[in-house]
Amino acid sequence: MTVPEIERLRDLLTRSQGINPAFASAEGHFLRGNAYYESGQYREAVGSYTETLRLRPAHPETYNNRGAAYDDLGKHEKAAGNNLDSGLLFQKAIADYSEALRLRPDDPEVYYNRGNAYGDLGEHQKAIEDYTEALRLRPDDPEAYFNRACMYSLQQDIEACVESLKRAIELDESNKESGRTDPDLEWARQDERVRKLLDIT
Repeated sequence: MTVPEIERLRDLLTRSQGINPAFASAEGHFLRGNAYYESGQYREAVGSYTETLRLRPAHPETYNNRGAAYDDLGKHEKAAGNNLDSGLLFQKAIADYSEALRLRPDDPEVYYNRGNAYGDLGEHQKAIEDYTEALRLRPDDPEAYFNRACMYSLQQDIEACVESLKRAIELDESNKESGRTDPDLEWARQDERVRKLLDIT
């Protein structure tokens, strides 16, 4: 859905009989934020999500989505060499994910997302803890297993890395290809068991 389509939807909701205009406005800002996010306009997405939260403060989906926008902004800044700015953005993402979990504590997606943000910030143990909690709530998530394997590799814990990577590949064979190139697994790829899992000769 494009931003102009979302604007039209918001106008329709506002004019609809029996719809609270504040809710319609909050929903419109939320949908606009989603459209901005999907089009890679992360700063604009943050602005729309922030306006959503001004109108509807206890909305876990908005905190999760704004956290994702902050996280992607942080990755962009890190790629540009702005480590200070990226760190602050990752911290904002973590704060938003934490608030989403306070409002809805059993959401595996938010634990997974916060794990990614902790990983981006270099806090590998906290990332592992969040991926583990995400897997407790959603045991067959191959991405959570794969990312946890990456964090174990960065911690140079080969036994835990092999265990998580094996499960990630069992659940999704495409993780073999990802595992051959992911820089976070560079250390682990020296181990014969990992090389065998990834079909590296």
